[in-house]
Amino acid sequence: MGADNLAALVNFLSEGLINDTLYINYATKATIGANLSNGQTLYNSTCALCHGANGRQILFDGTDGIGDVAKDNPWETLHKIRAGQPATGMPSAIGNGWSLQDAVDVLGYAQTLPTK
Repeated sequence: MGADNLAALVNFLSEGLINDTLYINYATKATIGANLSNGQTLYNSTCALCHGANGRQILFDGTDGIGDVAKDNPWETLHKIRAGQPATGMPSAIGNGWSLQDAVDVLGYAQTLPTK
């Protein structure tokens, strides 16, 4: 295991496990207390570089953009925002020094992006 992967594992073990019921409404899948303005700023400065401004530059399963995934499975999306996506170069919010609230804000903003 390389140094970068080891650091990612340490970050996940120390900060990755959260009670996401505090941040995602299980009935509606909507974020709780997201600051969409902050989420948009963070998304545009970091995520949009790869995912595109509208979240559809990278399509998952060939059809789903970030807006689709964030609305359908906000729990996984929040996890990937916070921990990154292994073997893809996707940075982690934890590694970038973002707070948990920053990640929730990005998730909330991502849920406003266009869907298929």
